Order: sequence, then structure tokens, then C-alpha cells
Amino acid sequence: MRSALAAIIATSVFFVGCATVREVKSKPGKGGELAVHEGIMGESADIKSARIMKSNCPKGYKIVEKGEEVVGTVATHSSKTKSKSNAKSNGTSIIDAIASSDGESKTEGNSETTNKTEWRVKYECKKKGASSDD
Repeated sequence: MRSALAAIIATSVFFVGCATVREVKSKPGKGGELAVHEGIMGESADIKSARIMKSNCPKGYKIVEKGEEVVGTVATHSSKTKSKSNAKSNGTSIIDAIASSDGESKTEGNSETTNKTEWRVKYECKKKGASSDD
């Protein structure tokens, strides 16, 4: 039992814990934009990002912007209906009581929209003879 649990935990960490870097935009030899998600194990996102930027910019690169960027929205909705019944129980069936009731109902709802963000790095390739300050 313990070994099965250990295997499940190890597999979960492996799939959830690795850093990922995705190329969002690339202008060969000019620069680009990366989406970065840091992980808890394996190669860091900084190293993966540097490798991608160096492959696009062999003469060097300069990071021009870092930060969270809105990439979409997430909406959640919920509602709840409360009803009151004025029907009296006089030996009739529950279906007849519901059908003949003059009750009232009240519905309340809630909606919430939040921004979905991800960490982005924008970079430019250096030109010949430019100083290296990336």
C-alpha cells in the first residue's frame, strides 16, 4: 500500500513540477516573446528561456519587458432558488398539493469574472558590436 502511494505521489510531482517555457512570438534574428511557468524540479525556467533566446539571437539578446500578462478570463456563475408553499395538507397527494399551491419562489444569482494571467518575457536580439547587458 505504501509503495503504491509513493508511486502516485512521485508521478504527480513529476507531471506538475517541471518548468515550462513556450514561445509565444518569434521574429527570427530580431526577438520574441516567451510564456514562462516555473516548476519545482528539473531544469529552471530561466535556463530554458535563455536557451530559446540564444538560439534565436546568436549575437546576444536583451530582455525588454517581464511581467504578468492577461491571456483570457474565467467566468463562474451560480444561482439558488428558494420557494415557499402555501398549500395545506388535507389528505391529498404531494403532487396535487404542489400543483394547487399558490407559493412564491425567489432566485438569487452570482457571477464573477477574473483575469487569467501568465508570466511573459519579451526580448530583442542585439545588433553587431552591441554591449552585453542581458
